[in-house]
Amino acid sequence: MASALSVSEGTIRQRYQRLVSTGVLQIVGVADPAKVGFHSMAIIGIAVGIGGARSIDSVAQDVAAFAEVSYVVMSTGTFDLLAEVIMDSNENLAHFLTEKLHRVEGVTRTETFMLLRVYKMNFGGWRILDSVDKR
Repeated sequence: MASALSVSEGTIRQRYQRLVSTGVLQIVGVADPAKVGFHSMAIIGIAVGIGGARSIDSVAQDVAAFAEVSYVVMSTGTFDLLAEVIMDSNENLAHFLTEKLHRVEGVTRTETFMLLRVYKMNFGGWRILDSVDKR
């Protein structure tokens, strides 16, 4: 990396340590869900009641608190939120939907999109280094 950027290894080490210490960069291990027994993956569109007692943000926080949920995002389009869940079985997915997600106050409707085949799952896919000053 140092030679590609025409800087010293010490410079790379210092920049790396600064990025980690400031929380800009996290080093994590990512397992392939299917290889560790999680074969039921889905994206769930979640509609939140407009004008209700709860905001989209508060509903999102409740959904994000479930261990089964990998991520939750606010979106445009038909649904206010999208959530990804990775489960070991369709039965457990059904239990999550009916016994947990549908009981969150403010959730008015959901639609579940089962992921049948993953063609690309790249957690490091951002091209942030293309725009970083390389000095």
